[in-house]
Amino acid sequence: MHYQSNTTKEGNQDSTGVVESLKNGVLQYKQGKFHHVRLLCDTLKTASEKISFTKGVAEALFLQARCTNRLGNKEEAIAKYKKALAHFRSLKQNSRISACYSNLASIFTNLGRFQKSIELSDSGLVFINSTDFKSRFILLNNLAITHRRLGNFKEAIDRFYMALDLLSQMDNDSLIRNSKAQIYVNLGNVYADQKLLEKSNSLLELAAVLLGKQDNKLSLAGVYNNLGFNYHKLNKLHEALKYFNKALEIYNELKDNEGIAL
Repeated sequence: MHYQSNTTKEGNQDSTGVVESLKNGVLQYKQGKFHHVRLLCDTLKTASEKISFTKGVAEALFLQARCTNRLGNKEEAIAKYKKALAHFRSLKQNSRISACYSNLASIFTNLGRFQKSIELSDSGLVFINSTDFKSRFILLNNLAITHRRLGNFKEAIDRFYMALDLLSQMDNDSLIRNSKAQIYVNLGNVYADQKLLEKSNSLLELAAVLLGKQDNKLSLAGVYNNLGFNYHKLNKLHEALKYFNKALEIYNELKDNEGIAL
């Protein structure tokens, strides 16, 4: 695409071109064309700067950060998210501000910098619109997982239940079923970490019911495996064997050698 801007009208045309190219870039990102999209974003960022199109600069940096992260360059992705964040702040685009914080938090979690991840997630929650239940759910769920990894079990449990409450206010049935099952699994694991095995089992059994309805066999096998270990620790060997056999049956069906080895 060729960009030039001499008048307001041309500037408007150029900004429209940037927006359309960014939409195309998002589609290509979803197709896994990360190298191509990262180069495209360089062009779009430069074009946006020439016409003082701050939103275009911010969105190009944001998309470029996503690509860079997927390509494995975490530090470069962090730098680009921070630049995008500064632009979105100037535009007062709260949804994008929270998205930057959320994505940054995920990167820091992957880098093992859990406390930094928590700080960023907490910052992101401040900017989420009160009716944006999905974004709030994602941040709370990620916060809970990070707190668990730090051994902050109370904080993890509190945030998992807050995320669970949000699901009742959402309309996407498929997302609700998948997310509710995963939260039950995560809560079950947190209670198991604290050796509260009966409580863990009650939540894992709820997860198993939901996963069975979704035909999510691999995840269901993992839950059965966890239940088997819990019952084994409780010295309820008959129950333990029942769940281990259920898991093994699924792993054999899926030809999952790693699961069979467990």
